[in-house]
Amino acid sequence: FNAGHIFEPKEKSGLAQITSEMMNKSTLKTTKEELESRMDRLGASIGVASSEEEFYLFIDSPKENLVAAMKIAEEILLEPKFDEKEFEVVKKSAMDRIMQSQTSPASIASEVLHKLAYGSDHISAYPSIGTKETLASITLQDVKKFYEGLNSSMLSIAVSGDISQEEAIKDLAFVSKLKKGEPLK
Repeated sequence: FNAGHIFEPKEKSGLAQITSEMMNKSTLKTTKEELESRMDRLGASIGVASSEEEFYLFIDSPKENLVAAMKIAEEILLEPKFDEKEFEVVKKSAMDRIMQSQTSPASIASEVLHKLAYGSDHISAYPSIGTKETLASITLQDVKKFYEGLNSSMLSIAVSGDISQEEAIKDLAFVSKLKKGEPLK
């Protein structure tokens, strides 16, 4: 999805990262532990992540387990739970990472460089993990709103491996369940 860090409001820097981490927790049907167990049995790695420009779902699975892995991916993408307790754990972990980054000369230098290069009013001047202040302002409602803003117009799909185009289209049919909408600007 074209929905990464650069699409966040600067006062909510870190929102894409927090949202992706929340989507790697429980779904409406399945706990995080159950999801991990299912993935382990399949030899699959499935999750959601964010970057500077993108918000993405990744799937790495042996071909013989791809259909089952796609079912898990569909559940993660379309039915995240967004539990309040899990949100507090994710937010605390993110705050710990921010505090740790403030002791790293490389992180400090990178932050200064971005502020100089982009100016303090541009979202790229802020770290994608957020700051203490921006992270403190992010609510579970913000996460839900960010997720609800994801739609099919933002979607790009890349597939590689031992799979035909026809198989990929069939296995990825669940993405057609994404709502329609306008791309973020």
